[in-house]
Amino acid sequence: AGYHGGGMYNTNGDADLTHATFSRCTAESNGGGLYSYDGRLALRNVRFLDCSAMAECQDIYLDESSLECHPSCTTAGTKMMGGECTDPVEAQVGYYDGHGAQPPDACFSFCESAAEDCEVCDANTFFKGSNSDDTCGPCDAGKFTTDISDATHHDEASD
Repeated sequence: AGYHGGGMYNTNGDADLTHATFSRCTAESNGGGLYSYDGRLALRNVRFLDCSAMAECQDIYLDESSLECHPSCTTAGTKMMGGECTDPVEAQVGYYDGHGAQPPDACFSFCESAAEDCEVCDANTFFKGSNSDDTCGPCDAGKFTTDISDATHHDEASD
C-alpha cells in the first residue's frame, strides 16, 4: 500500500502500459491502482481489479496529468475484428488540474470481450499489440507466414 497510487506512482514522466493488471491495490489517499502527477499515461489492455483508496478513485487518479485509454486484444498477433471492442471495461478515474484543464470523459482500458472480438492477423502480417490503431502490419522483407491459426506466428515483424 502507498499513500498515493497503491499499485504504481508516476511523477513527471511518460508511462505506456500494455497488457497489465492492477489487482487488490490499496492507497491511503488517492488512486488505489495508479496515481500520476504531472505526467502522461497511455493504457492499452490494462485491467483494474478490486483496487481501493481511502480518499478518491479506486483505479486511477490524475493530478495535472493526461490519460489515453485503449481496450485492445489480449494476445499479441491478434487484431480487433471490426476495429473496436464490443464489451469495454471502464476504469474509475479521479482528476485534479489546477490549470483548469478538463478531466477525461472516460477510460475504457480493457476489453472483456477480447476472446470473441479478436482474430489472428492475416497471412504475411503481424501485430505486437502496442500500436494505437490495432491493425496488423506487413512482415519484414523475406519473412512471412501463411499460418493464420496461430497468433505466435504473427507477433513480431521477423515472423
